[in-house]
Amino acid sequence: MIALFMALAARTGAAGRAQGVVAVIIAIAAALALCGALAGAWKAFDWFNDRQAANRALDKRDAQTKGRVIVADREAGAAKGERDAADANLTEAERERIDNAQAAGCDALDGLFGLCP
Repeated sequence: MIALFMALAARTGAAGRAQGVVAVIIAIAAALALCGALAGAWKAFDWFNDRQAANRALDKRDAQTKGRVIVADREAGAAKGERDAADANLTEAERERIDNAQAAGCDALDGLFGLCP
């Protein structure tokens, strides 16, 4: 490798001691170019890796949101079922008091508790 750099230095017209200095400068330039290429390759790898991580985060967030929607739908269905069950448990007399109170313009609870005139 040194011989290659010395040959390149000889082509520049340097002779003797100057040829060794020019060869060292060429070696440093080649090392810097190699480091630059490796740094660029690392940045490209890191960029693609970050994109994949961002996509995984979006997929995870989307799955969590869909899971919350499913849970909310189940809870809403359960609440509706409880309301229907409570409505089915009303006695006929209670239903009649509620209907009379609403016909008189009162609230259903007022009718249940006898607060409607």
